[in-house]
Amino acid sequence: MGPTLGSHAQNLCILMASAQKKRELCDLELVCNGQTITVHKLVACLQSPVIKAACTGSFKEASGKYEMKDCEFANVQRMVDFFYKGDYDGKTDNLEAVQDMLIHVAMFTLADMYLIDGLRTLSETKFTQAVKKLKEPGVIPQYVKPVYDLQAECSKSLRDVVIETVRLRITELPFGLDIKQILDGLMGEVPEFAKDLAMSYIQQPQYTTGLFAPSSDKKNPATAASKCMFGRTTAFDEAIDKDGNIKSLFGSVASTRKD
Repeated sequence: MGPTLGSHAQNLCILMASAQKKRELCDLELVCNGQTITVHKLVACLQSPVIKAACTGSFKEASGKYEMKDCEFANVQRMVDFFYKGDYDGKTDNLEAVQDMLIHVAMFTLADMYLIDGLRTLSETKFTQAVKKLKEPGVIPQYVKPVYDLQAECSKSLRDVVIETVRLRITELPFGLDIKQILDGLMGEVPEFAKDLAMSYIQQPQYTTGLFAPSSDKKNPATAASKCMFGRTTAFDEAIDKDGNIKSLFGSVASTRKD
């Protein structure tokens, strides 16, 4: 795209966003929880096949109103911001970074629901950046649970980010007993997370220190890695029991090590 065409496209986006804000020539109302945002039908339909199907079919939405269910109005506004600006504000009035991270999970869910590919990619990127800034291990459940509450088919990319981040946290810090208990409870509460974490070590066991390694073992990477993989908690074992292949693999390797 040449500089002239690029500049023209940018100016057009600015003009369209300005028109939407002033409600000029808007011909579609997005209704959510009793609140309404007016947009240009063409702009919304070009970016969401779901909205397009509703607006061009024999539904009431063809008359100029589209009701968005199972989401918050603030997130619909963020979706509209993305339609016109290619971005959205992920900040909240809450000072906790965890709350900002949860917005990106909600936007990812909304993008998946309405098949908005660009918004899905953007929210995934923002989620990755946000979750990697949460270095306090005590907040791990606050980003594991929301992601694993989503359907597995649509959330695999977010789950991969979660697993990678948890593994990074495991290698960075000597966890106290309280944190071990938090993760033990999390593995029992979210067995899919426990299974994914175990499988990640089977597929790529490159980390040298681990969650269950005492601080004295951290001087010996081989011992620490061993205890990270095989010094499992009860909840972890129960989760792995649900998949015979994983259980047998861990069991056979563990028995070999004992021998």
